[in-house]
Amino acid sequence: MNECSRSKHLVRCCDTASCALVQGANRSDGSRLFTLRRRPRPGRGLSASTSDHARGLLALHQAFPQLPIYASEVTARLLPLNWPEQAQQPESRFCQALPWQSSVELRRGLSVQLFPSGHLPGAATVLLTYEAPHRTYTLLYTGDFFLSNSRLVEGLPLGELRGMKPDVLILEGSYGTARHPHRRQLENQLADRIHRAIADGYSVLLPAPALGLGQELLMLLRSHHYFTGRDLDICPPPFKTLLSTNLCFGTKG
Repeated sequence: MNECSRSKHLVRCCDTASCALVQGANRSDGSRLFTLRRRPRPGRGLSASTSDHARGLLALHQAFPQLPIYASEVTARLLPLNWPEQAQQPESRFCQALPWQSSVELRRGLSVQLFPSGHLPGAATVLLTYEAPHRTYTLLYTGDFFLSNSRLVEGLPLGELRGMKPDVLILEGSYGTARHPHRRQLENQLADRIHRAIADGYSVLLPAPALGLGQELLMLLRSHHYFTGRDLDICPPPFKTLLSTNLCFGTKG
């Protein structure tokens, strides 16, 4: 684990089959991800990263163009927006889309199944299944996940995972065992602080990823009773990248 919400795992099933589980590769990681050699052995690269964590995938693809990179259908569609200067070029659409909750064979004996993780659109929890000569092994990789429903996506479908007994579980645990107030309570606290700041004549700048958190903040601030019907500007700056943005909030003029 390099830092919060960044992790990379190399899963080697046998001498000829391996998968890379990626969440949060930097641009500089692309050519040295998992210290892959210039001519990597036959295998599959699996991306379970959310789009705002995927900066290094284009560099990885450029370094190893024959290495397949997989993600959910939504993530595959959103990924090119991380490189707006290349978004219209075929090279940026390198990711192979996988359907939700359907087992897909990557190579003989090795299959993958994706479940929506509830983190943001396209984020996936990954189930790998490897059928060895004498037994079957399973690995579950959650990536970033969220159990409750949000404004953008439904939470991780625990019912689909109940009863599953993977041999290996890789669990995202950025917040550990900390307990946090109810989401609605936190939203009201944020809205109240912004409301008081505007009443004192301030404008508010909220640095946030454009995808996911930034979208939810816009939906919250445009619908909260503190701000509806008021002569306020609530807007993001001109779009540049999904990696980050700043939400501007304040009185007009």
